[in-house]
Amino acid sequence: MGEFLGVSVKSCGRALLLFLTAAALPVRTQQSGQGTLLLRIDPECSITSSASTFSGGRDGGALGGVTTFRYKLRTSKGGTAAIQLKLDRPGARFDYVVRLPGAPESSGGQIIPKSSSITVARFGLNAHSSKEGDTGTITWTLQDTADVGPPPIVLTIRCN
Repeated sequence: MGEFLGVSVKSCGRALLLFLTAAALPVRTQQSGQGTLLLRIDPECSITSSASTFSGGRDGGALGGVTTFRYKLRTSKGGTAAIQLKLDRPGARFDYVVRLPGAPESSGGQIIPKSSSITVARFGLNAHSSKEGDTGTITWTLQDTADVGPPPIVLTIRCN
């Protein structure tokens, strides 16, 4: 092929073909604007009992103890959470003091119900622990132990 103004006509043909191919491709337009992103974070909770120490409980006396536990929790905007304790000593008197980081000390006492749990801590709307979890303690006294020794203490946490 020949030349036109010092450029090979063959090169111009390739450039023209490339240009026509690119021009035939669909063009995507971009729009800008505002929208709303809705993000839902579900509640989450877990608990592990790390240690319990006991004292007393001889000759029908009161048995005392301290239970240390680690928990993680995140409630929803409209949700709550509760730490519950279960003891296999129905009818015995159970008194306790709960200490949790960032919360006032709370205490209570009641007769242990048959086949149910005692709620020892409550959390309100949008409550959360640290990302790593928080450590709490329950200092307790169990009356009417009848010399059967320390009971197994089961802690659970529920949240919504």
